[in-house]
Amino acid sequence: MRRGQEVLLDFTTLLDVTMLLLFFFVLFSRMDVDQVKQSAAADQRAAQSVMDEARDLKNKAENELADAQAQKAQAEEALRQLNDADAQRAADLAALQYYGIGQNLKLRLELDGNDWMLSVRRGDIVPHMLESGSVNADMLRTVLSELRYQKEDTVLCEFLYEGEKPGSRAAYQTVQNALHALKADYPHLYISETDISPF
Repeated sequence: MRRGQEVLLDFTTLLDVTMLLLFFFVLFSRMDVDQVKQSAAADQRAAQSVMDEARDLKNKAENELADAQAQKAQAEEALRQLNDADAQRAADLAALQYYGIGQNLKLRLELDGNDWMLSVRRGDIVPHMLESGSVNADMLRTVLSELRYQKEDTVLCEFLYEGEKPGSRAAYQTVQNALHALKADYPHLYISETDISPF
């Protein structure tokens, strides 16, 4: 090269290469961003799917728990009913045993002319003689309490009367009304009626 001669540098090619590099950098950067976005969207969908599945499992578990609690409540109620039935059977058996040996409750309507009395006894216990004016549910409740009957007991009662005697119908009705009201407190009170007139 000679002195004094100018050197011409052509940057066109260098500029073209630089532009190509810049273009590819922008292009690949854009692709990376799109891939990151797609990956994030896929992760978000996966997370939503996991959350939905967890919610479904939670709802299923809550439903199963509610069903289990309902079944437990039913089982407890069935057990309570069985226990009540066993207790009632025991009370019924005891009442039948007392009836078999004559220790059950006996009511007898005693008519004397225009007046009457109600004899209340349990086996050989000295009877209560209730005058006609005092026969009501409250008085019978008091007598049963004195005879040691509990409200949950099975009470087998014999009611004896003489239907052919004058005044027996009104006396019978008074006693029936008192016994009917008494059943509200003694739900297991069972009454047999016998008209002893023919005997």
